[in-house]
Amino acid sequence: MHEFSTACLLVESVLEKVKEEGATSVLSIELVVGKLTLLSPEQLIFCFETITEGTMLEGAELKIEETPPTYFCSICGSKGDVRFIDGIPFMRCPDCNSPVDIQGGRECVIRRIKAIS
Repeated sequence: MHEFSTACLLVESVLEKVKEEGATSVLSIELVVGKLTLLSPEQLIFCFETITEGTMLEGAELKIEETPPTYFCSICGSKGDVRFIDGIPFMRCPDCNSPVDIQGGRECVIRRIKAIS
């Protein structure tokens, strides 16, 4: 379950940032997570809530925006969202059937932290 290690890194990063800025508590964190990370938003929120107990992040809302994986085909120039077949990403161009370059969907980025100083 890599949600736990991701939540730990998230908490460390947020705590470091808000302490630098002199915050006393955190209200919410907005996170952008690509579907190819295979992170479960529900499990990530559960881990986050568990490990923030007793910290200045306790009670903060973790908002997760999932982004679809995108591709670019260097053969025919096609681009778009990666299709999934039975839950598995199909990594071939729908136009020419060539292997595609994955352009997005693997990110896990803190977009915004809302804190009180």
